[in-house]
Amino acid sequence: MQRTTLFLLIIALSLGGYIYIYEIQPNEEEEVANQEGRTLFSFEEEQVQRLKITTEDKKLEFIRNDENAEIPWQMKQPEDIPADEAPIVFLLDLLIKEQSSRTFKVENLEEYGLAEPFATIEFQLNNDQKKTVTLGKSTFNEKKVYAQINPNKDNAMKVDIVSMDFRNAVNRSLSEWKHPSQSPEQNSQESES
Repeated sequence: MQRTTLFLLIIALSLGGYIYIYEIQPNEEEEVANQEGRTLFSFEEEQVQRLKITTEDKKLEFIRNDENAEIPWQMKQPEDIPADEAPIVFLLDLLIKEQSSRTFKVENLEEYGLAEPFATIEFQLNNDQKKTVTLGKSTFNEKKVYAQINPNKDNAMKVDIVSMDFRNAVNRSLSEWKHPSQSPEQNSQESES
């Protein structure tokens, strides 16, 4: 009887150890994903060469002009005209400095507005790396927005919570993306002078 009890005790401890190591104790990847304040990307603003923004009602594409150009960004879509640097730099600054307040896995992207995202931000770095951010619904308190950072088959169901500034950064009228020299109001004022 003593051998059977000892054998059962060893099995129970082994099973308990297995459950603790593989089920209860979070692995390092999950720990990193759940840390608050994780920055979304690590690159310099000058490294971004191309930027695409797709929303429900517009498709924008920008390319960086060479270093010596008077106007640093050129809009390529929907018009081929000089672009206003301010909204582009604001968006890139968010991508570089913004932190995810939380990352978690979900069963259904539709609940978070990510099955059909509100906006998709794609950018290409000077080393030809491509990055993507998709923006979904806002959180229940309307202060943050659900997002996916570089969604792919490995992290297809991983969702981040990011600042509402992302939604505001892409939700601009077409005229706000155009360089001030392209603004009809400024052109009409200059012609009257």
